[in-house]
Amino acid sequence: MTPEEEVYEVADKLVRKLRRAGVVVHRKNSKSTNTVYLKLDEGMAFGVRISDHEDAVHRPYLFNIITTGFKEKARWNGITHRFYFKPDGLYRCINKILKTRQSRMKNMGLARYKALIDIRKRQSQSHKAGGE
Repeated sequence: MTPEEEVYEVADKLVRKLRRAGVVVHRKNSKSTNTVYLKLDEGMAFGVRISDHEDAVHRPYLFNIITTGFKEKARWNGITHRFYFKPDGLYRCINKILKTRQSRMKNMGLARYKALIDIRKRQSQSHKAGGE
């Protein structure tokens, strides 16, 4: 399996599992690298970066799955922890995503969480309609 195929296979599996759990998932495949970006619940449940190489500083995704030569870890960036998983840690990653999502829902209330998703969805649609 090529590095690109492995990244896409992990992304496909993650998208299926998260959607089954009720998460709204938007997927974007990078045109220049073997990287897939997932936006969860319009960004309310953060995002996931799946790649065959370490992340760039300008793309601080909370959840990261690195398919080649990377150790699982949590890294503090001065504001929050960023979590790194290997493909065989996919279920640990899913569990962490769902726990983080549940915690946000509990802290802000389900109605507010859903309202903010709707607002972000409308903003995204408006931005796309504006000529992007």
